[in-house]
Amino acid sequence: MTKKTVLITGSSGFIGFHLAKYLISKNFNIIGVDSINSYYSPKLKKKRLSILKIKKKFNFEKLNLNNKKKLEQLFIKYRPSIVIHLAGQPGVLYSFKNPKSYYTNNVKATKTLCNICKKYKIKKFIFGSSSSIYGDQKKYPITESFTPNPKNPYAKTKLQSEKLVKRIFKNSKISYLIFRFFTVYGPFGRPDMFIHKFLNKIKKKGAN
Repeated sequence: MTKKTVLITGSSGFIGFHLAKYLISKNFNIIGVDSINSYYSPKLKKKRLSILKIKKKFNFEKLNLNNKKKLEQLFIKYRPSIVIHLAGQPGVLYSFKNPKSYYTNNVKATKTLCNICKKYKIKKFIFGSSSSIYGDQKKYPITESFTPNPKNPYAKTKLQSEKLVKRIFKNSKISYLIFRFFTVYGPFGRPDMFIHKFLNKIKKKGAN
């Protein structure tokens, strides 16, 4: 039985990289898409990609999701049946300085991708949202039943994107899932994350 083709946006990111590795191990054909921006270490992103590129079932396309023409060409070329959308502009603090960039790279890009997915009749769409949409809550631990209360531009663009996914795929044959990720960490993790900085400090102290 031939495995399905899965398109992963943000494939050079931490989650995208590990997910691509896992799906390749399960014999899926993976199409990785990423703009490799400079928000954090392009060198690290390229290192992750170098590991994926040696896999026979991995193809990579450097692409900005707002480039509708090239994105359509990619769908025509590979015909993915499943799309996992992990790409986007991360970072809460920076979103206050440049909210327009977050709207363009999170909301607008998601809208473009979803419309193309609908046009080419994919089977399943998975969207990586963020726990940031919950904002400040009166009770903890947080559950999915909590009402979103986004407090920053980043969180607001993630919630807007969720609503777009639901609206565009409503009454279609495309099934969708939305994951609201909390902090993720592990090998090849983002160097700007608190957990990574904390562990590095411990290593340095242990070496002294």
